[in-house]
Amino acid sequence: MASKINLRSILRIEGATVFFALALLVVFSSIFAPSFLTTENLSNVLVQSVFVVILGIGITYVLISGGIDLSVGSVMGVAAAICVFCLNAGAPLPFALLAGLATGAAAGLFNAYFIVVLGFADFIATLGTLSLMRGVVELMTANSRLNSQDPGFMTLAAGSVGGAPLAVIIALIVALVAGVILARTTMGRAVYGVGLNPKSSFLAGVLVRRVRFSVFLVSGICAGLAGILLASRLSSVHPAMGTGYELTAIAAANYVATRLGEHYPVLYAGAGGHVAHECILDLRGITKDSGVTVDDVAKRLADYGLHAPTMSFPVAGTLMVEPTESEDLAEIDRFVDAMIGIRGEIDRVAAGEWPVDDNPL
Repeated sequence: MASKINLRSILRIEGATVFFALALLVVFSSIFAPSFLTTENLSNVLVQSVFVVILGIGITYVLISGGIDLSVGSVMGVAAAICVFCLNAGAPLPFALLAGLATGAAAGLFNAYFIVVLGFADFIATLGTLSLMRGVVELMTANSRLNSQDPGFMTLAAGSVGGAPLAVIIALIVALVAGVILARTTMGRAVYGVGLNPKSSFLAGVLVRRVRFSVFLVSGICAGLAGILLASRLSSVHPAMGTGYELTAIAAANYVATRLGEHYPVLYAGAGGHVAHECILDLRGITKDSGVTVDDVAKRLADYGLHAPTMSFPVAGTLMVEPTESEDLAEIDRFVDAMIGIRGEIDRVAAGEWPVDDNPL
């Protein structure tokens, strides 16, 4: 007899929760803002997402290989500045575009040299590149922002092909090529292998150093492309281009993952234990052993005067911790200390010291 399909089993499918959340958001927005589903607005939403998507593709390669790249925002800014500077100097558009992409590639190789050859930690090396590239952008835009009204350059973000925004088509091509390389090529398997176990990969014949150089090169090129497209949309480059809260958010998420890693399993961490801008704590095994659920932990956090993290998203039975730039170290420590205390209470329930149905949780 075919098993009965229910909502819970569907939500256990990887990515299903994200899909339903997005669908719900679209329905909500279309009901309360009728203009949301207009062609013009959807086109704007897609184009606005292009820059983050392309940046994310490059960072994905680095994260899968067990590394981390904090410099992408600044590399994005300096690649855009070089591209627009070349256009203003009279260079043809193809040369200016190649100069911007080459700048991103050079930044990626610069990171890789310090990490792979000189042995610097990813976090330290890319943090240094972030500061260096940000300084270059500020020097290039010290007197005034760089502007370009080149029609061909502006078409990159404003143009369309068959009604579809050109920038979106470019992002889809990049995503398709990157996905095929990861899923269908020897290079892609090598990236996964290095991330899972670099020593075993080396013994299996994988050129680990070359793979690490390659992933940072990809990250740099993607950051350069994202910067060029953003400059095309804005028709200018300003000193803060590419600046975001990725440094603070990533640093805080890794701090949480490091402190809580010995108390809770952390999902989607690289070989070095690094996470992205969020730390996903896996409570599924804990729930199985003790009966304590994510809902119980969330309610217990309220007793500490803390807001609960996102529950069961993107994976059911997990807590997604996303520190922001508005939370200082003292507040993050208060959350971590509470979670460690809660884990001690969970252990007492699991050990039978406290009844499952009558305890502080």
